[in-house]
Amino acid sequence: MSQDTTAHPPALAQPASALPALDLLDFDTVTTARLHLLHPLDGKRTNTWVELMGPDHPVRDAATLAAQRRVRAELQADGKLAASDPADDRAEELDNAVAWTVGWNLTRGGQPLPCTPETVRAVYTDLRTRWLYLQVLQGLRGRQLFTVRSARS
Repeated sequence: MSQDTTAHPPALAQPASALPALDLLDFDTVTTARLHLLHPLDGKRTNTWVELMGPDHPVRDAATLAAQRRVRAELQADGKLAASDPADDRAEELDNAVAWTVGWNLTRGGQPLPCTPETVRAVYTDLRTRWLYLQVLQGLRGRQLFTVRSARS
């Protein structure tokens, strides 16, 4: 008799009855969410947050569709897709992060820091706060931040 040597992820190794069930009505998708920043040295959650547009926010969704249309138009025009310059990709990522930041409760020198496009860009491009920008990018790249428990659950 042969032995099953198939590797199973830990969750699949458990009997189905031991796994939690998901009810689709227990969750909602939100268009904005607060990303609570982690302390840059110890990684602990703080009370400081940055509010971000999620992938389903109408403004962000429109920008994503526009970018996809540009790529498709370029491909349709000559059948080739030009490789973009990494510096251009980085600049576009920054522009998007600035545009998709809708608020925050950051302080500098103990004073509230206004959340304007200019200030957001300055914070995101300052090497002293690179850790913050990287957390924002991570939040924007995923969907988990924008999935919440529904009022039903």
